[in-house]
Parts: sequence; structure tokens; C-alpha cells
Amino acid sequence: YERNMVGAQVLRAMAVAAPAFGMVGTLIGLIIMLDNMGDDPSQLGAGLAVALVTTLYGIMLARLVFAPAAAKLQQREEIFRFRNFMIVEGLSMLAEEASPRHIQDHMNSYLDPTIRYDIDRQLKGRAAVANGKSAEKAKPTSAAA
Repeated sequence: YERNMVGAQVLRAMAVAAPAFGMVGTLIGLIIMLDNMGDDPSQLGAGLAVALVTTLYGIMLARLVFAPAAAKLQQREEIFRFRNFMIVEGLSMLAEEASPRHIQDHMNSYLDPTIRYDIDRQLKGRAAVANGKSAEKAKPTSAAA
């Protein structure tokens, strides 16, 4: 799990560092602006634009790209971890030769009630399908009569 979380940790670190890089760009823009202060005052706008845009880029990259990507990677890894935990839990109960009802109840306790598995409903569905097929075979068709 920790090995798979490295990507999310890198993105989270980039989200923390991006505003700082934006501030570095702001300082560069201010240096450009102050350098042009003595020559032509009309050139001050370019330095100020660089200063403001780099700050904006740093914050936007952090909040709109890196942080959401890190959250999505972490969420995906947590889902994989939960799935693998349930697989191991189910296989260990099978190895212990637990009853199917006990396995069903134990595994369903981890799931949302809307997606729980029911052995009885599954068996009734199979029986209905099997009875439907055997009833179709028992009926004579009109072409055969």
C-alpha cells in the first residue's frame, strides 16, 4: 500500500511547492519591474504582469491540478486496498471452512446495504431459470403436435 501511495505523495508535495514557485516568479517579475524603473516607466507593466501571472499559475497548479490528482490517486489506492482486504478475508474464511451463510454475513457487513449479496435470492433465481427451461422442454410445440 505504501509503495503504491508514492505517486500521491509526490503530487501532494508538488501541490505544496507550486505556490512557492509562483512566489519565486513574483520575485523575478518584481526584479524586472524595478530594473526598468529608472529607464522607461512604460516598461513597468511587463514586470508587474510576470509577477502577478506567476503567482496565479502557482496557486492554480496547486489547487486545480496537483491536489485533486493526489486525492484521486489516494482514493483509487484505498479502494484497491479495501478490495484486496475483502478478498483475503473471504479466502481465509473459505480455508477455515466456515459456512456459506457465515461468510455471506461477514462479507456483507463490510458493504453498503444496497449492494449486499444474498445467497437465497441467487438460488431462487437459478431455480426459477432451471424450472423455466424444464417447463419449456415439457410443453409440446404446435409444430410437433
